[in-house]
Amino acid sequence: MASFDERTDLSAPAYSLTDSILGRVRGAARKERWGRTFLQIAWTAGPVTYLALQGGYYIGYGKSAPIQVFFYFAGYTVIAAVFALAVRFLYNMTRGSEKDADRLSLQRVFDLLPDRIIEVRDLQLSGLDPFGRKVLGAKYLLENPDAGAEAAATALMDLTGDKEIAAAMRDVEVYRRYGLMVRAQEKSTVLKEHLEQYRDFLASTSEEVSKLVWLRAAGMGPSRRLGRTRTRGFIGRVLAAAEADNLNLMSLVDVEEVCILVFEMICGRRYPYFKLRYYGDKAYTEAARRLSHTRREYRASVFVRNSRIRVLAERLYAASDEKKEGIRGEAKKGRKAIRRVLASFTQIRSARILQEMITEEMDRLVRNFNPEKSGKSEIRRMRTLVELYRQLRRSASRVEKNYQAFKGAWERYARVLEGRNSQVPVRLIKPGESGWGVGLHLRSIGLGPRETLPAARLIEERLEEFSLEHEESNIKANDQKELAVSLLQILERFIPLGETQVQRAIESTNSAYLTNLKRELSHAARESWGLSLVSGVASPVRESIHETLRGLIEFDRLQVREEDIPYLVERFSADPEYLKGLLFEGPGGWMPVFDLPEPPPVPPLPDYPSKAVRKSS
Repeated sequence: MASFDERTDLSAPAYSLTDSILGRVRGAARKERWGRTFLQIAWTAGPVTYLALQGGYYIGYGKSAPIQVFFYFAGYTVIAAVFALAVRFLYNMTRGSEKDADRLSLQRVFDLLPDRIIEVRDLQLSGLDPFGRKVLGAKYLLENPDAGAEAAATALMDLTGDKEIAAAMRDVEVYRRYGLMVRAQEKSTVLKEHLEQYRDFLASTSEEVSKLVWLRAAGMGPSRRLGRTRTRGFIGRVLAAAEADNLNLMSLVDVEEVCILVFEMICGRRYPYFKLRYYGDKAYTEAARRLSHTRREYRASVFVRNSRIRVLAERLYAASDEKKEGIRGEAKKGRKAIRRVLASFTQIRSARILQEMITEEMDRLVRNFNPEKSGKSEIRRMRTLVELYRQLRRSASRVEKNYQAFKGAWERYARVLEGRNSQVPVRLIKPGESGWGVGLHLRSIGLGPRETLPAARLIEERLEEFSLEHEESNIKANDQKELAVSLLQILERFIPLGETQVQRAIESTNSAYLTNLKRELSHAARESWGLSLVSGVASPVRESIHETLRGLIEFDRLQVREEDIPYLVERFSADPEYLKGLLFEGPGGWMPVFDLPEPPPVPPLPDYPSKAVRKSS
């Protein structure tokens, strides 16, 4: 039996290699249309060569060409054609098969990646309590532009438990989808009256879900063209988890965002941002560049701090759902306050308030935690919370440091401007103009045509490995997180995702609504669906230029002039009405006072319990 096994093992590679070569030959042969190819050779070597030869020979020598000359040129044509055919055949055997493999990889990515997104969403629901599952499930249903009347009614039924409200929502959606807006508005009036009693409840549960509910109640639905708001900071959290080898630094929401980003990148989407260039004398340009640098560093540190707040808030909510002594008993009080993190708290608009909730909750948890009466899982959970809190403290201290640097740079910039003629504002420098001011240069981030297929090959390999690894086992949260880290690291080979400016450029845009995924779609259908879905999202250049101009007016004393409006509209698709409003917000409203509020500090945890947690580990 041993000798039989050895022969089998030795022959397998040879057979595989032979089969691979024969497969390439057959594939290259199938690509050639042999009948048409030989007909082209015969036509070119025969009538075409004969007529061209006789005509040229007669023009040059005044007589017909000898038959031997015709045989020479005909033979030359046949040999050249056969040689070209052989080269093309070899190309199809080598590079041609690689192109086919690239196309197959792209198809497989379109096939596998949507499945991962569906699984991640379902996995997020499994990690929540019953009410949390209702909230997040309702969010997924309500934010889907293609959701039907039954989906919207189901979401309202889960959130309120009121059959009348669910029925009214169903009526509104039915009329809206058929374009009968008069009837939709009539039903909307009834629905709003019933919903009014739940206004405070919905707002306290989730700001995002509350907005979606009232949008639907008004007879309007989410716009596929506008897209959905991304979860801020997800790129930084995933990269931080990879660097620290600690998957607790990211959440399943981040996994979903990574999968959507990869899908968009493969579909060819690009993300715009503006690079500022200052012109003028040395004192002004140095002060302006220093101000721009410190402002960018301050924003980056706030970005990281808010990511830490989000992860810790989600962990605290998860901890409050544990049905054991220790964490559960003390986390109950803070659970409702932190619940709004649930339905993808996409932008932490009130980071100061949420940070205060977290610090109070952590202080209460640590003071009342008794390691001696807790199990190993509870101790590990508390260790994770304490470590995340320490990271929040470190990020908050960096915010404070960068805040002071930003403030100092701004004060220096203000002194430089005050030393000049106060009537001369900073102006926009357009191409071909000179003077002192600031120029705008549009840049974009994304996979280029030469990078898409290599990236698709690597992504397809990782997705295939993931599918094989979990073919006969349940997919867990950490498995999906590891996959997201791998996918983002693949993208980082082609795009500098580690740069904060790149992260902000991507995350400030809206993503495509990948909420109408269907497993039964074919490869071709998914590919065309994905391309149309991503290309249908409106270009965010307008929003980006508006934000950039607002910042320049607020901090750089920029004056938007009448003659700047046509250039900004034509070059960057800015809104003319918005620009006209900026005409009255120039240097007249600019005051040399730094009024940005100082960031709140994060107090240390009680020392003794923290030591007890460390010792118990």
